[in-house]
Amino acid sequence: ITASHSNGNINVLATNGSRFLDDLPADWIDVSVYGFSSDTFKRHTRTANFGIFKKNVARYAANYPRVSASFLLGVYGSDNLIEMSKLMFDLGVSRFKFHRLVNEGRNESVGYKDCVQREVDVLKAFLFSLLVEASFTRTTSGKQKSIGYWVAKPPGRLTNSEVSVSLDDANK
Repeated sequence: ITASHSNGNINVLATNGSRFLDDLPADWIDVSVYGFSSDTFKRHTRTANFGIFKKNVARYAANYPRVSASFLLGVYGSDNLIEMSKLMFDLGVSRFKFHRLVNEGRNESVGYKDCVQREVDVLKAFLFSLLVEASFTRTTSGKQKSIGYWVAKPPGRLTNSEVSVSLDDANK
């Protein structure tokens, strides 16, 4: 991350909130949200780390200038997404990103599209009352993802859906 940052790249750390990493040269912290209570969190993650998640999200919000929360549409339902949004807002996060699941090469069913559109409509009305920044995205291109989305993995490699390079090679 440090090498990438020194090369002028914008670094976004995507996390599930299970750990807090201090003093990262990250320009943005993006937290994936899987529940709003111990029960809902455990149902979607199969872990009992909800307390750790909340503590770490609050720490990220307090220590980094840009923190966002990422939610999946078409999985949890409008009511749960609203509760998850309230939780993140209470923890100090005011940037929300809602993503549609898209299976490349497959047609989405009309029922799924209608369900997601209802969620978007309900969420937009609710989020207006929170005064947060919210975006609704849909990435359909594997190429788009591979160009802009890299993951650092031990031992010292960067990878995306198409290629893996050593951090030494990435600096070139």
